[in-house]
Amino acid sequence: MTRLSNKLREYEIICAEAYQVIGVLAHDANRFFDDDVTKILDNLSMQEIVHENILPFESRINLPSNKEVKSANDALESIRSSCPVEYYEHLKTILNYF
Repeated sequence: MTRLSNKLREYEIICAEAYQVIGVLAHDANRFFDDDVTKILDNLSMQEIVHENILPFESRINLPSNKEVKSANDALESIRSSCPVEYYEHLKTILNYF
């Protein structure tokens, strides 16, 4: 085999591996049938650009609503009144991390 055909075979393997990984991750994230996921899986399975409008790929992480954030802040305020200041500050730092 020539160097070029070796490289093509390597790209075929990379596409097949990426197809498997993306398929599993999409399934685990309940996004397997999303149009965006289907498009990239089509490109990988065909090993050519079938769909050109893949990027930007949007995250669908469930961010907390304003109501949930207010509820968490209210809970934090109620904790503050019942614990030492140093514990409260430590807890607040941890919660702000998330």
